[in-house]
Amino acid sequence: MAKIDKICFEIETVTPMFLAGADGKTAELRTASLKGLLRYWWRAFQAESDLSKLRDKEAKIFGSIERGGSFSIQMKHESFKSTRNKLPNHPVPVEGKTFTINILEYLAYGTYEYERGKGNVFARDYIPPNTKFSVILNFFNENYKKEILKAFYVFSLFGGVGSRNRNGFGCFEILNKSEVFENIKNAFSVDAPYKTDNLAKLIKKG
Repeated sequence: MAKIDKICFEIETVTPMFLAGADGKTAELRTASLKGLLRYWWRAFQAESDLSKLRDKEAKIFGSIERGGSFSIQMKHESFKSTRNKLPNHPVPVEGKTFTINILEYLAYGTYEYERGKGNVFARDYIPPNTKFSVILNFFNENYKKEILKAFYVFSLFGGVGSRNRNGFGCFEILNKSEVFENIKNAFSVDAPYKTDNLAKLIKKG
């Protein structure tokens, strides 16, 4: 049996992560959600105009109905405490109105319900900032290893996990990025990712 290559990413949440299980309310770290997001960011980074070639390559990397993928994901953590605590109050005025709103609650709209006398109360748990866990990628095919690492790299720069990630929730930091992205350092700068020249490389490569 061929040896399976493994890379362990040490993750720390930066903003509240609304990632739930089957009931939609209990916070849960889900490998399926993470794999789907990796797939999304991989697609966003491709410059292939031939859709059939793109779909075939995507199936080889991430799997399809006919075949398995080139990697699997495990998520591990000691323990984490989910919460429904109210978010810090960051009031902003509403144009033409005499009241202010909490901009964080506004951005998280849809995750809470209004209760008389209590205000906005979260209807679902979230994983709070500074929560640490591990993501382990098991590579079955070395040919696609760099593709997956590049997708994870771009995902960590611009994406988030869970509901309202487009509003800034679910952001995370990879604590050991210099180690886990060793194989793609020649393509992008891992240490200074948001510099103009590095972003230019990302755009030109994709």
